[in-house]
Amino acid sequence: NEHNGEIYDFFSFDWEKEFLSERKLKLKTGKEANFIVFKEVTNAYSENTDQLDHASFSLYIHPALHLTNLLPVDIQCAIDNAEQIDLKPSELTLITSGNKQSILRFTIPSYNNIKWTSDPVDLNVEGKGDHNEHLVILHNSTNPQQILKMVLRVDTFHESYRLLFYSPFWILNRTELQLEFQIENNRAFIEVAQTPFLVCPDKFGSDANKKGQLRLYSTEQGDNATNWSEKFSLDVIKSTGMASCKVPNDRTYMVCVDIVTCSFGLTKIVTLSPSVVIINKSTMEIEVVETVSDKEQDKWGPLNPEQIIPFWPHNIKEGVMRVRYTHNRVTSSPFMINQKHRTLLRMDDEERPAIYVEVIATDFDGVRVIFSDYKIGDAPLLLVNCLKKDPISFCQVDDVRVQVLPPLNYVYYTWSDPLKPRDLVILCGSKKKILELTPQSGFLGQVGDHNVSYTAFVDGVQTVLLFSDDTKVIEAASGMPSLAESMRQRIQIGIHDIGLSIVNDITREEMLYISLNKSKVVWTEIRKSRVRPLLHDIDIHLEELYRIHHEQLKANPDDKELLGKKYYMEHFREISFHDGTAELVNSKGLRKIVKRQALDGLWIEYARSVTNTALHIRINHVQIDNQLDYTMFPV
Repeated sequence: NEHNGEIYDFFSFDWEKEFLSERKLKLKTGKEANFIVFKEVTNAYSENTDQLDHASFSLYIHPALHLTNLLPVDIQCAIDNAEQIDLKPSELTLITSGNKQSILRFTIPSYNNIKWTSDPVDLNVEGKGDHNEHLVILHNSTNPQQILKMVLRVDTFHESYRLLFYSPFWILNRTELQLEFQIENNRAFIEVAQTPFLVCPDKFGSDANKKGQLRLYSTEQGDNATNWSEKFSLDVIKSTGMASCKVPNDRTYMVCVDIVTCSFGLTKIVTLSPSVVIINKSTMEIEVVETVSDKEQDKWGPLNPEQIIPFWPHNIKEGVMRVRYTHNRVTSSPFMINQKHRTLLRMDDEERPAIYVEVIATDFDGVRVIFSDYKIGDAPLLLVNCLKKDPISFCQVDDVRVQVLPPLNYVYYTWSDPLKPRDLVILCGSKKKILELTPQSGFLGQVGDHNVSYTAFVDGVQTVLLFSDDTKVIEAASGMPSLAESMRQRIQIGIHDIGLSIVNDITREEMLYISLNKSKVVWTEIRKSRVRPLLHDIDIHLEELYRIHHEQLKANPDDKELLGKKYYMEHFREISFHDGTAELVNSKGLRKIVKRQALDGLWIEYARSVTNTALHIRINHVQIDNQLDYTMFPV
């Protein structure tokens, strides 16, 4: 009761006069429960009319406090030194034992095998920034000088408090190296562990421009700034890149830094992983080693089946590796690991004569080298000899080991030396040709009384090279007629501008606005039923001539000679304008009609023939606006 201070097991609310009220209930246990009563008024129409002259009332009854644990570990929260609440990761609890003036004390029972207890947090004290955030200092229970920092964010919804307990950064070390991570002047030692390391810099607000740095941890390096990597931005929604960490022996470790924002938007997860990873998907135990100038740089690194290990090359620019079977030490030829490719490695072993390797390499997330067992289709090349009498001899360029493919036979082939050019020397009779294995068809020459032709085409990940003296076989295998087949049916859809608004229908709050917009005005021509913009230089020059022509017409509307006035520019000897179109005549006398227009924001074409279908989509400009007030990245 607001008048006499007594607490009852019920409360009343005058919904006509009051908009907000804090109420307490007395529970059967004798404890007090705190609630917030909030009234929302919405205009309403009179029944069967279009008159907005009524009001509807919505009453919301909330517990005074909502607490969410946004850490990856369990926490405990004591409210006013009375009730203690346990929360699992991502757990939300509704608190009625406290109110908006309560004092909270947090405990993390086990983080890095240490118990942490916080200083008290007074909710009656305004926090920092626009989001009312409190810096929570937790102390090691056995060594109070050692501290851990977290953030408590206090949002208000219908005047009740929504408390979010979180850490701005989770650092995951997947490198198997001990690292130091620095945000501004805050340093943290990052051990190799499965659980994330929680980091909170001094400036934890969303308006702080935060950058990070890395270096390999060493007790001897001190504060030598040259060992730190270059700075990288942490104020991103998602980003993947590489950071180079130097060590005193002039060796450089490349660390992949992957940054992603958590679904709740307050925490960045920073994953540190090696730039090169070896994955053994085969059923064999294998070993790998880096070689430079055919010299082994380290000890052979073992890999069990289905195992993944980091790999730190000494010379990633040369990037050469060998693999061998553990049980018999049969070793492959060297192959590149700094370029994206896949191939089958020859192994001098009767039971397993080859092992398949795929190298996935990008500039931003490093290299993955994947080994797997050989299966049909893994060989990079399939040679088919359709000739009835003549054998085909072949070998890799610069290789002296020639193989012979008998008539009416086929063979799977892989390279003798993956580091040499992947071209093939073909011999048939007295004819010899070096082939690049790109999709093509050609004539090998006359052998005896018949002409020998060939075709190369891609079937999945494998290149097929076929020889025949029958042109129909070559055409059928290469599919050349079907490639030249014209599309007989087309559907084109063009839309200038589209706007899509995503609204939360419960709170009637707009969340996102997505717009696809037309381009600026450009000069276009129609080629093969498609609208294509002119080259940038021609477009700019033509637009300038059009502007001059249009201004002259405005100044002299009765001058009929201006209507047919001719202009010129480089590559076009004659240009004339007619409303929004222009006729261009080049130096050879060829004419083209171009149109001044804005390209559609969304353009879709679907075309089909008897054997082929094609889908072409063009989007000129996409913009996504975050309409929420508390967003960090509005566009």
